[in-house]
Amino acid sequence: MRRNISIRSAIPSDLAALTTIDLLANSSHPLIAHSFPYPFLASKLFLAHLGYCFSHPQTYKFRVAVLAPPSPPPPDSHSGADVFAGEGSKAPIVGFLLWKEAEEAGSQREEPWHWEEKLPPGTDKRLWREYVQKPNRQVYHDPWQHQPDPRRSVLSLDPEIEKFAVAPAYQRRGIGTRLLQSFVDEIDERGTADRICMRSSVKGRALYERFEWAVEKEYRMDLRAWGRQRAYVDFDMSREKVVRSGEERSGEPLGPLDSALDER
Repeated sequence: MRRNISIRSAIPSDLAALTTIDLLANSSHPLIAHSFPYPFLASKLFLAHLGYCFSHPQTYKFRVAVLAPPSPPPPDSHSGADVFAGEGSKAPIVGFLLWKEAEEAGSQREEPWHWEEKLPPGTDKRLWREYVQKPNRQVYHDPWQHQPDPRRSVLSLDPEIEKFAVAPAYQRRGIGTRLLQSFVDEIDERGTADRICMRSSVKGRALYERFEWAVEKEYRMDLRAWGRQRAYVDFDMSREKVVRSGEERSGEPLGPLDSALDER
């Protein structure tokens, strides 16, 4: 499967497909599963967010995974439209990664995206506040977890993965690995980022750890008020700067990656 995948930048006609993939791949996330009275409201909000990111190319960068263009079908065959195919491309989109570039000290900041201000009427804003406001969530510290450097606590100065999703039908085939490898290769080759930050689900943690991310904090969110008996768990993770020498690239996994283990 990996040899049939190519990685490219996003184009405007991709955004609807990326929104669909994001919502399907993260359908169990509490903000998607429990906060919208109608599914189309989630689609509208998440599409608007991707549109905002795409309109700020100096701050936000996309990497899109597409399948190799299919062979032309026989004249008498019927080919159904792929739900993830971009309008301007016949190659189906199967995943994407979106990151926010590091802010430079003293640089002029763009008008930020405020999720709470953009929430459509009817959205459960209490759930969003519970999730976003970390101090209100239980924090668990594991003695084996990476201890963050207190001198580097301003995460906004570091690049951060904003979204990372692979279409459910194409997960566990190494596509997430390809996307993440493309991203870390670019960041490492620049050599300008001291670390990369992101929020990971339980399912995605193992993949990030293979690329040298380490858990800084674990969060557990009580969702019993929303009908879930099991707490939602996620992690703040960071990856320290990787220095490459010669042909060795220490940012890559130490051994061959098994795509069957790739949760993305």
